[in-house]
Parts: sequence; C-alpha cells; structure tokens
Amino acid sequence: MSQIVAGIYEIQQKIGSGGGGIVYLGRHLRLEKQVVLKADKRTLNTKPEILRREVDMLKELSHQYIPQVYDFVQENGITYTVMDYIEGRSFDKILEAGYRLPQP
Repeated sequence: MSQIVAGIYEIQQKIGSGGGGIVYLGRHLRLEKQVVLKADKRTLNTKPEILRREVDMLKELSHQYIPQVYDFVQENGITYTVMDYIEGRSFDKILEAGYRLPQP
C-alpha cells in the first residue's frame, strides 16, 4: 500500500485505528525519515480551521513521552496529522498483556 500524500509523505502501511482516526506508518520522502500519518475521522463533519487550530496547539508540545507533531496536510478530503514514529507496542496491547505500569 504505497500512496503519496501532499507530495512529501509516502504511506507505507496501516498500523492502527481508533475513535479519532486511522494511523499509518509513513516516510518523509526528502528527509528519509519514518513518520506516522493519522487520518482524522472527523474530517467530513469538522471545519478544517478547527482541526488546524488543534494541530497548531499539539505541535508546540515537546515532551519525551509524547510524539512530536510536525505537519498538518489535507488531501482528497482527508486531514492528516504527521508526527514522530515511536517504535514499540501500542499501549492497548501492553494493557491487554496484563502489564502494570508504575505510578511515577
């Protein structure tokens, strides 16, 4: 499943989905860097300005435990948020396995 978004990002495969959207593993073509593209499910009923404002707030966040948001693109009626790819298991899989996280 190779698809180019905004002429910059190549979607390589679907890696998950949830209430907010579908998450794809991708690659920034010029930087040769793995990224995540989240296709927002609200696109059809939410004004683009609202999604843009949300992404603008997220991209200002910087913390070691959250992915850095890089970009916001719209193509073919779909809004994508582009962020860091963090390798590992998804949080729901960790919880399903019965692992308990320490409070701190």
